[in-house]
Amino acid sequence: MRTLSKLLLFNDLTLITSIQSLITPCPDKVHLLPVNELKVGEKIDRNQFLESLVSSGYKKDELVFEVGEFSVRGSIIDVYATGSRLPVRIEIYEDKVESLRFFNPKTQLTTMKLESLSTLPPQE
Repeated sequence: MRTLSKLLLFNDLTLITSIQSLITPCPDKVHLLPVNELKVGEKIDRNQFLESLVSSGYKKDELVFEVGEFSVRGSIIDVYATGSRLPVRIEIYEDKVESLRFFNPKTQLTTMKLESLSTLPPQE
């Protein structure tokens, strides 16, 4: 889905694919456009962000283990975004994105820091 989303956003993208993939039906355009785009240091309306996750189909849970889930603990929001290889921990401080980082859902430990995150709707 992330590749299809990029096809909508960029005009000068070259795609190499198989014939089978080419004839497979694609999801509606609505499911390919990012719900949210976050960058470290940018302002965020926490409540609006959480509402957008719910309205686009993300499920709130205590811990995040699967794509389409999110959890909230104070100023920390964990999201397992569609197309992401791991869930992302979003740390908010004074209405700004303080940090974005991939984490291992089993150990809860950070694996890599990020500068930006795009969340796509979880269902195809």
